[in-house]
Order: sequence, then C-alpha cells, then structure tokens
Amino acid sequence: MSSTIHQHFLPPRELLVSWLARLYRHGLTTTTGGNLSILDDEDNLFITPSGGDKAIVPPENVAFRKKGEKQFQGPLAPSMEWPLHTAAYKARPEDCRAVLHAHSISLVAFSMTQCLDIQNSQHLREQGKKRKHDEKDDCVIIDPRVPDTRCLLSAWQSCGQVALVPYCLPGSMKLAEECQKAFETGATCVILQNHGVVTIGKTLHEAYDRFVSLEYLAKSIVHSVTLESVPKPLPFSILQYPCNNNKQKSSILGEEHFLPGAIDLCPSSVICYQKGRIITSKEKEARKSLCNFVRRAYKQNLITSSSGSFSCRLEHEYRSSMDNKDGLSFLVTPTNVDRNAIQSSDLCFISNEIECSHHNDGNVDDKKKILHHHPSYHPQSFEYVSPSRAAAIHATIYKSHPEISCIMVVTPPYVTSYCITGCNFNSAGIPESHIVLHNVQTLPFESLLKHEGIEIATAFDPQNGKNTVFVQGYGMFTIGNCLLKTFVQLEVCESMCGVSLTAMRRGPIEMLNADQVCEIDTVFKVH
Repeated sequence: MSSTIHQHFLPPRELLVSWLARLYRHGLTTTTGGNLSILDDEDNLFITPSGGDKAIVPPENVAFRKKGEKQFQGPLAPSMEWPLHTAAYKARPEDCRAVLHAHSISLVAFSMTQCLDIQNSQHLREQGKKRKHDEKDDCVIIDPRVPDTRCLLSAWQSCGQVALVPYCLPGSMKLAEECQKAFETGATCVILQNHGVVTIGKTLHEAYDRFVSLEYLAKSIVHSVTLESVPKPLPFSILQYPCNNNKQKSSILGEEHFLPGAIDLCPSSVICYQKGRIITSKEKEARKSLCNFVRRAYKQNLITSSSGSFSCRLEHEYRSSMDNKDGLSFLVTPTNVDRNAIQSSDLCFISNEIECSHHNDGNVDDKKKILHHHPSYHPQSFEYVSPSRAAAIHATIYKSHPEISCIMVVTPPYVTSYCITGCNFNSAGIPESHIVLHNVQTLPFESLLKHEGIEIATAFDPQNGKNTVFVQGYGMFTIGNCLLKTFVQLEVCESMCGVSLTAMRRGPIEMLNADQVCEIDTVFKVH
C-alpha cells in the first residue's frame, strides 16, 4: 500500500499522536511542549491534549470538538493553545486542515534575536541595488527574528514568506488574534516572538514538512555565521514561481533561461497504466534498495519528510524493445511523499525506451525518444504521484555520464550553510573526507538555468574523483556508480561540513597541507 494512502485512512486520533511522537523523537519539541490539530473530512476538530508526555499520548486522550459545537470532548482538556489553532482555521478555510505549534531550538533562537544584523542588512541592500530587475522586491529587509527563506529555493517553495507575531501570553486570545492576522496575509509559517513557531497545511504532513524545512534552514543560517559570506537571497524572478516547471523562465542573465522541471507524464498515460508494463526482477530490487537509502537518509537527518531527490539508473533492461541508442530509464523519488515511509510503489519510472506511447491510430511514437513518466497508477487515482521536480536535472546528468548509476540531491543543514552563502568547501580536513570527496566544486544558482542543468552535469568528472557539487541557493548534488558509495559521499560531506563549521567557532582551522594530501593520494590511490 502506498504511504500516502495509509496516512489518508488512519483514524484522526492515531494520525495526530503518530506525528506528535515523531516531532518529539526527532528532538523538535520537549516532553511538554508543542501541539497539533487537524480537521477531519466532516470538519470536526481533533487536537492534542494539555500536558502529559508528548512522546506517548494515547489516541483516546486526544480532545475532540464536533463541527458547530463549542465544547471539547475527551478525558483530558485540549491544549491551552486551542484558540490559536481555531484562529488559523478561521483565517485560511480553503487551505488549512492541519496546524502545528512547536518550540524547536533554531526557530526559538531566531524568535529571541534582539537587534538587526547590520552586516546582513547592508548586504541585502547592496544586492538589491545591483540587480536591475524587480529591485523593489529583491532589496526587502527581512526581520532578523525570521529565517530568510529566499536563500534556499526548496525552503521558499515549501514555506514562502514567513510572518512574525509580537510576543503575547501563551494560550491567550490576543495571541490567537495576532496569528489570525498573520495567516490572513497569506503566510503558512509564523514565528512567535520569544515563544516558537506555528505552521499550517492541507495535511499534517505538509504542516510538519514546512516546520522542519524552516527549522533546518534556521539551523543552517545560524551555523553560517562562521563563514566568510552571509546568506544570499535568490532574486524575485526565480522566487515568484511556486515550483519548477519547464514552462517557467528567468531573465536574470539578461536573456531567457528555463528552470529545470519535472519530467512530463506520458501522453498516453492511461493506456500506459492499463497496459500494465512488465516490471523486471532487477527493477524491483532497485526499487527496494533505493527506498531503503531514502528512509536511511531521513533517519540520519540528511533530508526532511518530503525533501531530497534520489534516483538510480535501470541498466537498459528495456532497450531491446526499441532501437534507441540514446535510451535512458531510471527510478526517481516522487514529490510530496513521506520519506520516512516511502514504499517501492511510490517511486516514479522515467524512460524513453518502452513501447507505450500509442496514438489513437495505434502508431508508436518512437522518433523523438522523449523521456516521460510512465505511472504505476491511473493518473486520476488517489495513489498517483508525480516525479521529483529535479527529475529533468537527473536526466541531464545521466545522459552526460553513462558510467554513473545513481544521483542524490539534498539540502542537509551543515551543507546548506555553504550553499546559502555560496562559500567553497574544502574536503581536506581529515584523510577520510579527502579520500571520499576529493574536490567539491561550488556553482552559482545560474548553473541550473541553461539546458536543464547541463553546467552542473559537466562539472562532474567521476574519472578524477569529482562526484560532488554544491549549487548556491539550491543544494548538494552527489553521484556514483552504486547507491552505497553515493550515500557515503552524502553522509561524509554533511559530517565534514559540520566539523568545519564547528571548528571555525574555536578559531582559525588548519587543513591538510599539499604534501600530506599528495601522500594520501599516493597511498590510497585517490584520483
């Protein structure tokens, strides 16, 4: 069963306590802090109870209020923040079906910031003056108590502009009123001064993912203070689009350039689904392995519940059916599917090698060899999922490097500190990181905009150990010839970025010198 379907059919009380326990398990709230609520399909309100141990709330203790009634039912009183929750639902009746409130470390730290960071303000003003397009929007100064989501594309796409509510007594009607005003502005995430954060969503998963995305970005910004540069906001010409799409374009380089997008659905997707293509044993094994590494990355805090784009090439198993020398087939993670519970059936199959593109006259469209998403489920069904928005970049990299078989695109917190500032990362801090990572290159965001990421693809040189690239404002790309090796690169890179940022807090750091690096290259046969 798809993980999305499983969540949809869980009883509301069980759904709430499972997400609350997850919140606590990942260290995103304390034993007594934080509260969640949802509206069911009949508009009844379920909210976590006041007090108690957030790690083990029995489902029967969840408070319940029937639509149209004022009194809550249940053995325990509802969370003291219930007015805040109801205010959010009132402010956003169309797109708010779940509310999350928590006291995570980095976001609470932001909420306690006292004065404006002069250096950051000056930097933003200078950047705004230099850009000729949309100058008014690009030089906006963000309150220091709010993470600037413009620094990371995925954070902006998930959270948008974050609002700030001045301090109010917890549980008070004043706090609820101020939050309602903030959500009425269109914000989906609200920082509560000297308190915490509130996020909303159409589902608990969406509210949770927005919260974690914002917390991770806040952590990255905090750790970036030791670097030579401050976080750089992306231009409004990029941010004005809610998601990547091949039809959306940017003119920040003086001419039109397209943002890489998702792979289009097969034009004959219904026929494709009804045909029920043969899924080989090798593909089933590949699906299982890829899911295992996605879930592992989530448990290691390398990705959030819906971030991270992972793929693996299928070794031309379908090429025999079509004479396609440029054939490519690969599996890629979907959008908006919980990475913690992702199943093999959730993965998306991308290919230009299978005979499924039938027109009404029965002819096979085998001339253009265009990559398409061939769904496992009917496109109109509840089970249907769309491929990662980065799928087109995966395809570009695979086409440029036939020797590699897997790609991981991620934004873990320490790596993201380097990505949002555009600072270079030196892997020669210890022998292990140099051996595993060798040379990590940092590219500007504009490298995404030409020919679906061809500049990123050409930056890789597997033969000489260049398997990892940072893209400013976007994230980390790492490639390999097997899932384990690629995952090791991801894990070591995030670990070493954390080591370097921590070491810099102690003072100037000393890297391995040229002679030491040369010795390591010789002994361990590093590229």
